[in-house]
Amino acid sequence: MDQSEWWSQDKGTGDSKSAHETRDGGSVRGYYTFMDPDGKQRTVHYTADDKLGFRATVQRTQTNTQ
Repeated sequence: MDQSEWWSQDKGTGDSKSAHETRDGGSVRGYYTFMDPDGKQRTVHYTADDKLGFRATVQRTQTNTQ
C-alpha cells in the first residue's frame, strides 16, 4: 500500500489546498480540498479501479462567518 499527502497555503492570497491518496494494488482512494472564490471549502472524495473506473463525490462546506 502506498500513501501520499500534501498541503499548501499562500498567506498572500489566502489560497489553501490539500490532498491525500492511498493506492492498494489496482485501487486508488483519496480526497482533495480547496477554497472556492465564495469562501466555501470544496472537498472531492474519489475512488478508482479497473472494474468501476473513476467515481467522485463533491461536498461544499461554509468556512467563513462573514
